[in-house]
Amino acid sequence: MTGDGGDGGAEVGFDQLVGANIRAYRTAIGMSQLELAEALGRSLGERVHQQTILKIEKGTRPLRFSEARAVAKVLGVQDYMLLAGREDRAARGLLLQLNKDFRGHRKALKEFAADLAPQLVDLALLMAALDQESASDEDGRTADLGPMKAWAESWLLTNWGRELNREIMSTLRKQEFMTDLRDEFKGDSYREVLDRVRGTELRPIHPSISQLAMLDALKYRPAPPDGLDDFDDLDDPDA
Repeated sequence: MTGDGGDGGAEVGFDQLVGANIRAYRTAIGMSQLELAEALGRSLGERVHQQTILKIEKGTRPLRFSEARAVAKVLGVQDYMLLAGREDRAARGLLLQLNKDFRGHRKALKEFAADLAPQLVDLALLMAALDQESASDEDGRTADLGPMKAWAESWLLTNWGRELNREIMSTLRKQEFMTDLRDEFKGDSYREVLDRVRGTELRPIHPSISQLAMLDALKYRPAPPDGLDDFDDLDDPDA
């Protein structure tokens, strides 16, 4: 069984198409072949070897239907996405990667808030104690804390949401990778900026990728090492 798959118009075997999609989605979410094998094994209730995943991704080891559904679930995609053509694969792979990244950012923000909140409480309690001590101190011995109390007050009054917005805006304005247009970065919030970006015809200007299609340019990143993905000399009991 063959299908177009969008790979330069060449006929791509069904198993090769599915395997290429699995590899694209797996790498997009930062999962190694070994991790996929272990997760798939847990889902199927049987041992799956890394070499099996290697052969599946190369299209030399067909997937059973139950395996295909389990792989899709592990990767967090719909079953039909395993049959996507090249362009769909690129877009969906990038969306998977960005979704993973944004989940990480949200987790980091929650951890930041968990660290920040008790420190703000400690600072508020300390300021209350200093205020009480200052009110009862007839010798003015706390006068030298004036400057420190000033910046302490500034931390208590800081709008951390506004600070985050300001930092994001500052970073957005420095972006030169995707576009030579600057007007879309004129906005009062990063949401407004991103709305303008969505309505802009972006043009990649990075010299090394200026000839690539937009989706390829967007996902252009150095590929991290991926364990034993390129090794073919492992024994595979599941083959």
